Amino acid sequence: MTHPTVSVGEELSKAKVRVFRNGGPALLAWMENDNDLDSLRPLPRFFEIMLAARAQLRDQASPIAQ
Repeated sequence: MTHPTVSVGEELSKAKVRVFRNGGPALLAWMENDNDLDSLRPLPRFFEIMLAARAQLRDQASPIAQ
């Protein structure tokens, strides 16, 4: 069975939508602190997803962005 190729950009976009639709800031805080995710932290994709989610949260909280 082969898996479809998904670009990192597409994956990040989908992840950001899921993070904020399913839990927002609380889910992001959990992802930053839960030691069950420690094995994922060194992975570049996880790092990029977290950066993108933090940026989106920051942008949503910024009065300039609104």
